[in-house]
Amino acid sequence: MLNKINRYLLLNYPQIWNTRLVPMLLTALILHVVYFMMGYGSIYNISFFHSPYEYVNGRIHLEAQHALFGLILFIIIVIWLFHYLRNNPFKSYYPVSKLYLVKEFGLILIIFLSLVSIFHTFQYGRLVKMRHLSANIDDKKEADAINTGLAFLPHVIMDYEKSFSCEEEEIFNKKIQQYEENNQCGGVYPNRLFEIDMQIYKRDYKFSYYCRTKVENGTLSNKDINAIVKRWINNHQIDSIEMAIQKVCKIADQYKINHNIQAKKCAEYCFADTINYSPMYIYSDYDGLSESGASEELYNMINSSYYMGFDKLGYANTSVNEIRNQSFWNVTNLFISIYIAIGLSLVLLLFRLLRFKPWIVGILGIGVVVICGAILSISIDSAEEMYYIYVIFTLLCGIAALMMISKSQSKLVSAVFLIWFVTFAGALIPATFMNIYYQTAANWACDGNKYILYSPEHPIHSWINDNWNTINAINSGFILCYVLFMLIPLSYKWQANASE
Repeated sequence: MLNKINRYLLLNYPQIWNTRLVPMLLTALILHVVYFMMGYGSIYNISFFHSPYEYVNGRIHLEAQHALFGLILFIIIVIWLFHYLRNNPFKSYYPVSKLYLVKEFGLILIIFLSLVSIFHTFQYGRLVKMRHLSANIDDKKEADAINTGLAFLPHVIMDYEKSFSCEEEEIFNKKIQQYEENNQCGGVYPNRLFEIDMQIYKRDYKFSYYCRTKVENGTLSNKDINAIVKRWINNHQIDSIEMAIQKVCKIADQYKINHNIQAKKCAEYCFADTINYSPMYIYSDYDGLSESGASEELYNMINSSYYMGFDKLGYANTSVNEIRNQSFWNVTNLFISIYIAIGLSLVLLLFRLLRFKPWIVGILGIGVVVICGAILSISIDSAEEMYYIYVIFTLLCGIAALMMISKSQSKLVSAVFLIWFVTFAGALIPATFMNIYYQTAANWACDGNKYILYSPEHPIHSWINDNWNTINAINSGFILCYVLFMLIPLSYKWQANASE
């Protein structure tokens, strides 16, 4: 049965075997499985959520894995290219149709897409592992618990200063709003009025001034936290404060964040006359992994005997929230992979269709053109003028290639022009939309402190800003179209022209 299938495919779809599609797809499938396992295994435990860069040994091991499988992939591609380029029908004067070349390009594109996308599989493995580790975490409720508990564990002293209270914050925001209304063109914002005493220990720090949310994805606002703090402090609800601190410690244990917090004592400290720089009232934002060192001395405000990785708590909760809302299908990254696969396919197809000498001259010529363009951009201080030069140059290359190949003129020069057009035309649509974007922006100026609008923003300006994925999709289709309807027919005609 298998022999019959092989014979059928060989007789009806020979390009499948010429491109070694089946073995390469099987290789890509194996690599996808391997990279998924690498991604899944690269995250050891839940502490990754707050310290993703602390696994020194793990990073070295992972980098070694990437290097090993990258080398294997490189060897596989080289072996495949050796077999693929060895069977060139043009070199052997074997008659092929344009449809054959179209199918062959499609197969090459499939191969490169399957190989380029292994990085996405690696990222998906990491995403699956992180979602598995955080499956039982209610990030919203946890954020509220962190925001409430940290209000009674002072580790940033200025959070408890009067000028940062909710009342002062509201007054400050009104001043900023009023300033912006009177100064529409911007300017230097007025300095905030801090209540500063040169004797630092006599500053006014109180729990009732606290108006912060350390984690942004909770349901409680700054004012909600401030109301809770005032109510528990004024009513001397020491049990409520102790329970809130215990919840923070429990969350820290859950994420494997080292700490030394005694909930009962910390709750009692909240009813002192004031907050000052005494170790009794200020807690180090420190994970306790290292007992001494210059870095900790610079990092901590004070070497308190009570410590916790407060920043790590917020970082971990934010990471969990991002994982919950993150979609694996990132359209921007998908288009990056598509562009890379198309680019590699075009480089290989040009080499196969136009042979080595025109190909190497065209590739080296691209470098010369880019350098000349960079030098020209220094003397032309206008992005719009550079855009028009780029468009004219690209179109001239396409017209020159079309006319020279049609008239059977110089094979080398015509092939170079064709390579240049195929290379530079890939950015025509994005560059055009970008030029339109800048040309349709609002035209305004400042008269004193007032904002004067001469011409409003055109609707297409906002559309372009919000639809780059659509533009990339259109551009990908455009590239495929000129490959199928210009490159392949012209290269087919180029091969039929007499050699020089």
